[in-house]
Amino acid sequence: MLNISQHVLTAIIAQLDSAISYHGAWFDKISEVLVCRNAPEEQDLLPDAHHNCKFGKWYYTDAHPRLRDHPAFIEIGPLHEEMHKSAAVLLQQLQNNEQIKSTDYQHFSTALDQLRLEITNLSNELQEISRQLDPLTGV
Repeated sequence: MLNISQHVLTAIIAQLDSAISYHGAWFDKISEVLVCRNAPEEQDLLPDAHHNCKFGKWYYTDAHPRLRDHPAFIEIGPLHEEMHKSAAVLLQQLQNNEQIKSTDYQHFSTALDQLRLEITNLSNELQEISRQLDPLTGV
């Protein structure tokens, strides 16, 4: 459990909420590209795409230092990277005018679901910690 003040926890939760919003916007963009067969953005095809999306920038650079050691936060990194790698496979197939393989889409969908689950778990845990903190003592 995090041992931090209510003020810092509130800031962390706000950061996480923004990061979740960033991730949702990225997914909407990827979905539009796949469904409409639009040209993918080059940054989504790069091996380090998970570092360059807004969620990744928050996760790898801007997340609060106290959050970085939290096990649920740590779990998100590999899932986020895997989700981006599987998205890149789909986008590469699209770019090559290939049929998107069902197994590749399923891999992407599963990776996305796992990432969303871990992010939700972290958010729920932080919200629960926030509800349990004593407003006077911070304990």
